[in-house]
Amino acid sequence: MGYMPLTLIATLSASLAMALLFVPVLGSLIGKPLPLSSEQQARIHALEEGDFSKAQGITKAYVNTLSIAIRHPVKILIAALLVAVGVGFTYAKSGWAPSSSRM
Repeated sequence: MGYMPLTLIATLSASLAMALLFVPVLGSLIGKPLPLSSEQQARIHALEEGDFSKAQGITKAYVNTLSIAIRHPVKILIAALLVAVGVGFTYAKSGWAPSSSRM
């Protein structure tokens, strides 16, 4: 057998062992639930039910950003296309792109 099949078998076996054994054990050791106050429990329950006005911190920033993006889908699409074109143009002008004259 060649090196490639042996490498593939070893990699996939190690990945399976990690997924089935090590990660769940580490998760059970590290991921202990923290005691929550009744206010924190009420806020979490409200968020699970869809009341995002109770969000705090980075979750609130994410909800605000997402709500703006949902209200302006055409602007977001145009901005994404402009960024994609800009990245392609910058890559082409940077000199890192392979030239078509070699073919």
